[in-house]
Amino acid sequence: MKNTLKEILEGWKNYAFPNGEIEKMAEKRLEFCVDCTYFTSKGRCRKCGCFMIAKARVKKAKCPLNYW
Repeated sequence: MKNTLKEILEGWKNYAFPNGEIEKMAEKRLEFCVDCTYFTSKGRCRKCGCFMIAKARVKKAKCPLNYW
């Protein structure tokens, strides 16, 4: 739980304060998300429940379907 909360906060921090390297990584990851059947119109993953604009910005995060 502690690591999960830390990752969630890291993702939202990286979203609020963009960094070039992180943004490139997030852009590549989100390309998979937008085509995924589990991705909702609100930007959430129905598989893991995360808001992907934040999760895609966490270096250690992984897609629950192993797309990234």
